[in-house]
Amino acid sequence: ICDPPTEVGKQVIVDFGCGTGTSTRRLAKQYPDVDQLIGIDLSPYFVDVGTTLLELAPNAIDENGSSGWITSIDPDERIELRQGDMANTSIPSNSVSV
Repeated sequence: ICDPPTEVGKQVIVDFGCGTGTSTRRLAKQYPDVDQLIGIDLSPYFVDVGTTLLELAPNAIDENGSSGWITSIDPDERIELRQGDMANTSIPSNSVSV
């Protein structure tokens, strides 16, 4: 499901049960120096909604810098949301933080 990180020393966080990515986005804000964040959820519908929110986020900010949404969603290129089962991720052991 997930390709393992290819760069030695790359800091990666995996968020299992990420749903629409709310917790993954919070982790991104809490850990700004992490290279990549991978959110994995069993529901393809939640992952689709979360991916759509990340794609639409840059367009939700008006010319004054205000978000048109109730909860602001900051675009973050480090975040990738994937549909999958946490029991079979193909991520090597001890290669990421969970």
